[in-house]
Amino acid sequence: MISFSINIVILLGPSFVAKIMPTYMLTKIFMELNIENLIGPIMMFGNISTYNIFGKPTLYLNVLVTIGVIGIPVVLYLINRLGRRQVV
Repeated sequence: MISFSINIVILLGPSFVAKIMPTYMLTKIFMELNIENLIGPIMMFGNISTYNIFGKPTLYLNVLVTIGVIGIPVVLYLINRLGRRQVV
């Protein structure tokens, strides 16, 4: 049940959070961070989308790769850290 609920949060979480965001820009960011949009080739390569990061336009694909490069080690560390506490 835990893995099922985590998958539901990963799939539906960004769209739920986007609905309660106060500004359109934050809503757009959270909707584009949806897992279906992240792995879709049309979103990555078909649309030319940029984000304003520290006053400079940055391509969506560059932001996506940066999130992956930062996110994967963090997730692996958490899996390693939390996996030690589990008894099989």
